[in-house]
Amino acid sequence: MKEYKPLYMQDIKITKPIMIILMLLIGLIVGLAVTYSPHSYILYAAAGLTIWAVIVLRKIKLMEIIILGLPVMFNISIGIKLNISIADFVLPVILFSIIVRGDYGAIRKIFLDYKGMVVYPFLLMLIVSVSLLQTFAYTEVDMPYGLSNILKLGVNFFYVLMFLYYFQVEGNLFKFLKYWSAASIFFSLISLAGVVLYYLGYDLGLSYAFRATGTFEDPNLAAAYCIISIGFCLIYNRMYKQKTIGLNVILLFIILVLTASRGAAVGFLVGCLGAALMFYSLKNMKNLLRLIFYVAAGALLFVSALKLGLFELDIVQNSLNRISSVESSDEGTQLRMLLWKTAFQMWAENPIFGVGTGQYINHTSNILGYTLDNIPHNTYLAFLAETGSAGFLILVSLPCYIVFKILSLSKSYKNLKAYLIFTMIAIGTQAFTINLENFRVLWVYLAFCVVFVKALERHSPLATARHNTSEKQSL
Repeated sequence: MKEYKPLYMQDIKITKPIMIILMLLIGLIVGLAVTYSPHSYILYAAAGLTIWAVIVLRKIKLMEIIILGLPVMFNISIGIKLNISIADFVLPVILFSIIVRGDYGAIRKIFLDYKGMVVYPFLLMLIVSVSLLQTFAYTEVDMPYGLSNILKLGVNFFYVLMFLYYFQVEGNLFKFLKYWSAASIFFSLISLAGVVLYYLGYDLGLSYAFRATGTFEDPNLAAAYCIISIGFCLIYNRMYKQKTIGLNVILLFIILVLTASRGAAVGFLVGCLGAALMFYSLKNMKNLLRLIFYVAAGALLFVSALKLGLFELDIVQNSLNRISSVESSDEGTQLRMLLWKTAFQMWAENPIFGVGTGQYINHTSNILGYTLDNIPHNTYLAFLAETGSAGFLILVSLPCYIVFKILSLSKSYKNLKAYLIFTMIAIGTQAFTINLENFRVLWVYLAFCVVFVKALERHSPLATARHNTSEKQSL
């Protein structure tokens, strides 16, 4: 008897109705981009057409379209500023398919197998709702921003649910990692092209001045995507390519440098150091450092060759200068210090439930006497300020649990453990300099970690190479 798979897990047949629907979907995406972000319309048109071509040629699943579409993001303003991904347009189609087909048995199984991962975003939504409601008692509330934060967490909850189901139904992580690797290579090439074209005088919205952004609008988010994708690609290369470093990792490292994100650079170095100290002996640590050196040298040589061979541009130098120039007198540094100090003071005055989710900007006038237009640029302080100690403890509970479970895995998975810990430490460090609580890519990574670690604990075929599901390899 043929195994049943729901519609969104089956290969897409390009019939005329589906073709019309997808063309309308791409048209909507491009239309939104032109309306709300006119400088980037070429980017979104190209991204939409590329995804369309991939769908036609590869007949991929809807969940894999989400993987390809996740890094294609743009901002829209409808009273409040929202960060939208192309993948967001596909998510409702999958949810609708579940409702129509009544596929509740599988969802129930996910709740039983991964109840902690499912309950986590629900608890976050609950605590941010409580923090917003209790604010009504004593101050004026910016309701649109508060509700938008709850809505964003709700969207992330559905992403977690969908990927948990995808991992379970697919039965192997190969396709997820394969498509993520492909998406990261495409993102890297787009980002590199954007920086080069900017230096040539063509600003297509693919960079923030000389800083690489690619399909993101914020170089710091692009850097966060690079860090998480490096972790995914290291696992993919190790499990399915029998190597560690590939074109995917090298390109991502190049773009990480070109984002000129100081927080990401510090996070990357701290992640490497933390993983090395935890999992490698002195001899193996030398090998790891040598490996990092080769990746860095190869990446810089690649960009330098591009520079010398085609045109005289200081593509790398400007990024390295920005990464290395952290001065207390710098205007950006002073602003962040003020934002962090203000957030800490808000928490000190409202230690249990904070000032209310989405109320940081609105509440700055109570602290400073004037209103700031910036969010804290610190995930931890933002949660402390807006949701208090209650929200902060819930926020850090899942990452801490994941780290604990990774460290408790068998020694035979040393390399995989190192890659997971590297990413957790690196992205956790970068979170000190940017708000990542609503970053969809991070939520997908957390869901992946929960599934992957559980599979490794059980020696499940889900976490083994597709050509060798019975024998544990040197992973």
